[in-house]
Amino acid sequence: VKIRLGLDDPDEFHALLQVLNDYPLSAVIVHPRTGAQMYKGSVDLTRYARILTMCVHPTIYNGDITTPAFFSHLRALYPTTAAWMIGRGILGDPFLPTLIRGRELPKNPSKRIEAFHNDLYERFSTLYSGPSPLLGAMKELWGYLAQGFSDGDKLLKSIRKAKKRGEYERITSEFFAGSACRTRAVAEEKSR
Repeated sequence: VKIRLGLDDPDEFHALLQVLNDYPLSAVIVHPRTGAQMYKGSVDLTRYARILTMCVHPTIYNGDITTPAFFSHLRALYPTTAAWMIGRGILGDPFLPTLIRGRELPKNPSKRIEAFHNDLYERFSTLYSGPSPLLGAMKELWGYLAQGFSDGDKLLKSIRKAKKRGEYERITSEFFAGSACRTRAVAEEKSR
């Protein structure tokens, strides 16, 4: 079961855990924000710590893991956490798991992301009917993926203006071919 702290009240989890603790669950995934917050504001680590002491099931943390440093910080703070879930952090930096594990980045990260993008675009083209749903899905992806590039803000602005497939394809093709296509992960890795 995946939960938040509550819908509006961050202390609603108390009553919820009393119910969940009575069932044979394999795990409880906790995103320590309220539903009303969506993804805004900070995760509530104090309440997450309380959940760890109250929940009888293995507890999985989910929320705002966007850097290896923050992951290490969380792991040190909450060693009894059963597992870690990374969602939007990977969309913003597909190499985040690689960096967390302390492994080397691929030789050309931008080319790897380009191949992923092109494959996803091709597959989405067969799933979505018409250019609007296809471009909508790709624009949603770029809302996160652009964060991982040094010129991502500029790219995202151009992508959001695209109304036709050809225009979108030209923008992304030029971006991947150009020198602006440098991932932030690569820049951080080189600065170490």
